[in-house]
Amino acid sequence: MRLFEIDQYIRSILDSLYEDPDENGEIQEDAFAILNDLIAQRDQKWESIALYIKEMIAEAEALKKEKQALEARQKRAEKKAENLKKYLTQSITEAGQERFETTRCQISFRKSTACIVKDEEAIPSPYRAPRIEYKIDTKELTKALKRGEAIEGAYLEDRNNIQIK
Repeated sequence: MRLFEIDQYIRSILDSLYEDPDENGEIQEDAFAILNDLIAQRDQKWESIALYIKEMIAEAEALKKEKQALEARQKRAEKKAENLKKYLTQSITEAGQERFETTRCQISFRKSTACIVKDEEAIPSPYRAPRIEYKIDTKELTKALKRGEAIEGAYLEDRNNIQIK
């Protein structure tokens, strides 16, 4: 029997107890036995539901801890990969190589230019994108610097970005 059915049945028995007392005005013992049985069933269901809730909360907490552990592992792996990229780039560059290739990997470098903003306050307003706080519009700033404009607070820096395929 479902919990809501038990509750409905308990109500109907209670209603019938007071509507249909025997000729002496007493409540029948059968009704009390049924009522006690229903209350016991209801209490068991309440306990089962409460225990299931506790189980779900414990599982959610365990998953949360596992998620945090996995996020920490992810950050460590990303940091390790980034450090190894720097190390590999330095090693290949110092050897005077621009490419390295085997049947299992291919390493090359792609030239790019990064706009370095060393002093945001010194960047003129045309190069600031609107927001609650200003943000440097590095795309436009890079274009201006490439055109040869001298902009205080920023400069262009050539980089070699490693590509591993």
